[in-house]
Amino acid sequence: MTRYLLVNAVLDQGPDMMGVRELLKRVTTGLYRREIRIFHHP
Repeated sequence: MTRYLLVNAVLDQGPDMMGVRELLKRVTTGLYRREIRIFHHP
């Protein structure tokens, strides 16, 4: 959870916060549905 929050905080510094947040959510959800655990095994 901490790794996700850190990535989210860093990406929120950009000019399109809503778009980047949506992209992060979609990518994370898609990867975890495929059982690719990007935050468990970086």
